[in-house]
Amino acid sequence: MLGDEPVLRTLPWDGAPLDPTSPQAQEWLAQELAKSKYHAQPSLIERFLAWLMDLLGQVGGGPGLPRWVLLVVLLAVLALVVLVARVIMRRDRGGRSGRSGSGATFDEVGVSAEEYRRRAAAALARGEASVALVEAYRAVVAGAVERVILDDAPGRTAREAAAELGPAFPEQARALVDAAAAFDAVRYGHGRASLDAAHQMLALDTTLTRQRPVTAALAGISG
Repeated sequence: MLGDEPVLRTLPWDGAPLDPTSPQAQEWLAQELAKSKYHAQPSLIERFLAWLMDLLGQVGGGPGLPRWVLLVVLLAVLALVVLVARVIMRRDRGGRSGRSGSGATFDEVGVSAEEYRRRAAAALARGEASVALVEAYRAVVAGAVERVILDDAPGRTAREAAAELGPAFPEQARALVDAAAAFDAVRYGHGRASLDAAHQMLALDTTLTRQRPVTAALAGISG
């Protein structure tokens, strides 16, 4: 039978000291913080800059490779950096223009303007205004190619087509630019067209089909 002494007082504690001010705890803490995982590693750019500064130091007269060799290497590295920067900037501009903008008017080859008109009318009857607008603009461009107002250029964008057709149809030049912008907004900008906008695109196609293009503009396009 146990006495009146509390049981816990008879049990020894063999673990680590709990007092954070003890010398052993402080030593363990110092050892843990000295591990590499607690120290930020230099980035790739920082390592490159450090290497470049070291190289510049050698060029300035320190021991190492001959001065002219280091200069050649330095110039080559700088040229490479400039080239990479230009490529990145060009891709960034291309990405922005792709997101905001314009792509090829046609997805298929050999489709007639009349077929595009039929598709636009069918989409409009189903209430699919965006599809109707896209197909109606394709009818505009395909009709201009069939009438030899435009040459059959694969990959022509909607904006390019509007710019080329504007001089041939000066009264509709503004409407063509707006139509191309609407096409791009729906086809490449993930926008949605209204039924009214789709009807206006079909009306533009009808107007251009009935209108005779300016002869001088056609000569300029063909030339």
